[in-house]
Amino acid sequence: FSNSHTHTTTPSLLPDTTTKPTTQSVYDLIISQLHNLSKVTMAATDTRSVRYASILESLATVKSVIPLLEMMQQGRETSKQLVQNLFDSLLTNVHKDQSGSVHGHVLDVLTCCCDELEVLPMEVINLLLVYLLPASRKENESGYKVVQVLLQRCFTKLQQPVGTYVAKCLMGDVEMAESDVKEHAYGLVFELHRTNPALMLYILPQLIDMLEVEDEEMRARVVELVAKLFSARTGNYATTYPQHFKSFMGRYKDKSPAIRSMMLKFGVELSSKGRTGGGSSSSSSSSSSSSSSSSGSDGSLNAEQQAVLEKKILDRAMDHDEQVRLDATHEICNAGYADLKAMTVPMVAVLKQRCEDKKENIRKDAITGLTRIYGNAMGDIWEDNLADAEDNRWA
Repeated sequence: FSNSHTHTTTPSLLPDTTTKPTTQSVYDLIISQLHNLSKVTMAATDTRSVRYASILESLATVKSVIPLLEMMQQGRETSKQLVQNLFDSLLTNVHKDQSGSVHGHVLDVLTCCCDELEVLPMEVINLLLVYLLPASRKENESGYKVVQVLLQRCFTKLQQPVGTYVAKCLMGDVEMAESDVKEHAYGLVFELHRTNPALMLYILPQLIDMLEVEDEEMRARVVELVAKLFSARTGNYATTYPQHFKSFMGRYKDKSPAIRSMMLKFGVELSSKGRTGGGSSSSSSSSSSSSSSSSGSDGSLNAEQQAVLEKKILDRAMDHDEQVRLDATHEICNAGYADLKAMTVPMVAVLKQRCEDKKENIRKDAITGLTRIYGNAMGDIWEDNLADAEDNRWA
């Protein structure tokens, strides 16, 4: 502005309009402001907090993030980085003291990004999965829950890229060298199962293939994880993926005695669940035939799978390895003592054989286990005035 009297120039108080801001610089500014969402709480009423929340609401309702997504899809590398920064700023700064509307707007923005992008960058997939790791959940449970809901909302879009990404981490693919989740892939698989069992479509086949690896330690880790999946109360993987379940049963003949013993623990638990939790009953032919084509939603098996599993367990009770036979004896005895419905006539018969095992410790434990089971069974029968005598005929 000019002073009419002195003709001296004073500095302008107006913004400099000679430089036109670029679209990317605008988004850079918006994203930098979103980092302040950490200051937004249900109790905060100051002007700045209200403004930060308003920026988020605008992004969610107007979907003003779409131009940025379009620029990224046109191949602009800086736009790709901005999208990553957007995901990071939203997930990092969401917390439990914010209102439900803030969490809802965060989800709406992330959902819009997933829906509009033809291909999600691997860096974004990596970022989402980081928030599902147990350590991240402890640090920011709100971020964990947001990602869980996002995976549910955008399941169709995320199922394949997420499944493929995790499968590559499990394989140790060189492409995953910089991944933040590759060292935690096994735990991540179970978190994805808990989020949505259908996410296992691209992951379970990779795990089944890994059952054949030479590395015994890796094979044992895979067996433990796959056993947890087949035993889970949700997913019903044995029925959904019968061929994979059949392949998994092959581990009962694994060359490692330790892995054969691992399979025994899993098998006895699942077999017991099948008989007591909605599956078939080996002691009742009528119930077995009626459930031959169905299984419960709690991980129980159909009648055919139940029969296969029980035979695998009984075969290992006659394993050439002393420790495997002993483990089989313990698992069967413990299951029978805990729940009489877990016992079948063939199981009692195989325990009788172990009472005559060439190894003294196995003979002793088989005799002790059978005695405890028998005492438990007869106690129940007497208390119920023989009401359950038919079900416990084997005793």
